[in-house]
Amino acid sequence: MRASPEERANQAREAGTDDNPAERAAKEFEKNIVDPLVQKGQENSGLDMSNINKTAQSAANDDVGAFADTMSFAGLAPEIINGRGAMVGMLTAFVAELSSRDPVLVQIQRAPVLILAVFGTIILASIIPIVRKADLSKKGAGPFTPRAEVWNGRLAMLSFALLLLVEGFKAGPGLVI
Repeated sequence: MRASPEERANQAREAGTDDNPAERAAKEFEKNIVDPLVQKGQENSGLDMSNINKTAQSAANDDVGAFADTMSFAGLAPEIINGRGAMVGMLTAFVAELSSRDPVLVQIQRAPVLILAVFGTIILASIIPIVRKADLSKKGAGPFTPRAEVWNGRLAMLSFALLLLVEGFKAGPGLVI
């Protein structure tokens, strides 16, 4: 007795040889086109965990060279430090603007020492784990992952730049009306 088309499809799936040309084409497309694009995008965005792990591992093995690599333009530290600074800066600019209705540049003129102290603390707190050879490849907990921190930092940097542009054109506070 001859098997029905459904039975043949089930047998092909179980054997790992699917006769459906559309599914084969989709798998080939994903394997040859989508996967390499995703991998290349991760590598170019700085979110490739293997690069982060390599940087962390080299920091643990070589003091001067790894520190220089980590602090280089393509290294891990500059983006994280700038992102953390932008996140803190955006939050404080928003709170201060709500309370005083002053633009960012006026806020900076009023408290330059405090702002420098905060950003100095952010820089030191970001560099100390590298110097102490901490394991930088940890996954994080819940939404607090290295990937999320990088993306939140990028968003904060763009937001802060946009806030400065809006305040420049508006000649006043950009967050409050």
